[in-house]
Amino acid sequence: MLTCVLLHPFCFFGLDSNTALIALEGKRARHVNPIARGLGVVEGMLETAVRLKAPQVQLVPVLSPALLERWSEMLESLHIFSPNVEGPREGIAFLTARASDALHLAGEYGARLGRGETQELALLAAQGAEQGKVLSWPKDGTFRAGPLEVASGQRREFLERCPMSTLELLGLETRTLERLIWLGLKQVGALYGWNKAQLGGFFGREARLILNVLYEGTPRVARYRAAQKIRAVHTPFETLHEPFQLEPILEKLAGQLSKRLEGKLACRLVLSVDTPLGQLGDVTTLKEKSLEAKVLYRALKLTLERTGAMELGVDKLEATLTDLFYFGEQRGLFETRPSVCEAVEQVHRRFPGALLRVVPAERFSQAREQRFSLIPWQPLETSGRPGARGSRGR
Repeated sequence: MLTCVLLHPFCFFGLDSNTALIALEGKRARHVNPIARGLGVVEGMLETAVRLKAPQVQLVPVLSPALLERWSEMLESLHIFSPNVEGPREGIAFLTARASDALHLAGEYGARLGRGETQELALLAAQGAEQGKVLSWPKDGTFRAGPLEVASGQRREFLERCPMSTLELLGLETRTLERLIWLGLKQVGALYGWNKAQLGGFFGREARLILNVLYEGTPRVARYRAAQKIRAVHTPFETLHEPFQLEPILEKLAGQLSKRLEGKLACRLVLSVDTPLGQLGDVTTLKEKSLEAKVLYRALKLTLERTGAMELGVDKLEATLTDLFYFGEQRGLFETRPSVCEAVEQVHRRFPGALLRVVPAERFSQAREQRFSLIPWQPLETSGRPGARGSRGR
């Protein structure tokens, strides 16, 4: 049986639950606890409106360097109970633990725990559990708190009692969830009335997620692997405030990180900045397929600007690349001829400005040479269109 440890939202973990808590992302409220909701604060509200509506609330970031470090420590502690531990995102962890260990975890961390045959069922069960208790699906078809295992073949009965809103943590978009509610579908089990063609037409790329919940799923948990990190640190001789002083340092850090990657890619860039008034930090999600020094430099510069540390002064910079992996790319066994578009772009890169394109100018002019004009060919006009023909050059 798989166990899901649910601490979502993880940014509230360890804080006083009797106070109003709000997690900010991009100057807007992302997560709101029930006490803050009672004060009139809702998700999506601007930070300025939150401070006017409820000045006494405690504001925390959704993601920060300290939060990522705490999540790594949490996965390490879960590794004591099982060799198989996965943490797909902050606040959600899967492991193969016994029922007695699940009860111990629920009491120790105050988390919501669910147990099921697949990761999807365990996560759905955890969302219905009370804090500090385990929710399972027994053979008699009723929810109970305790070390009970999910009975085999009870998936459909279980999903018929799960509210549709529980699919959001699985990755279902909010807009899709609203469409389902508008159709009057309140339980996940109502989707069993649709065939696979209807599910694919309605959900599109999210159909695989729904099929995993209804029929298939992930029945195993991978072996735990500690997150690999690459760190670069720079401590200036004096407190720095100006961008021209920090830009060479950021270039140096970007070069060190890019060199240590050795062909790997990273999912996140964590920047911690020491200032005279304390430590600041921010996290950037990296989406590029090539982490060259110039790409990391831009990411470091944007991350530093978001921290607002330059106004206070920078005493130390620490950049960390986390969640390293190798980019899987399937290459052909034999070299193939480039397409027309690729060939034209290669000529343009080698001889810039040599390729010209004919465009209409004065169509009704009496002089033939004035009916058209020649302008330099631009590679953006054909790039990104596989199989497109390149412009004729001359």
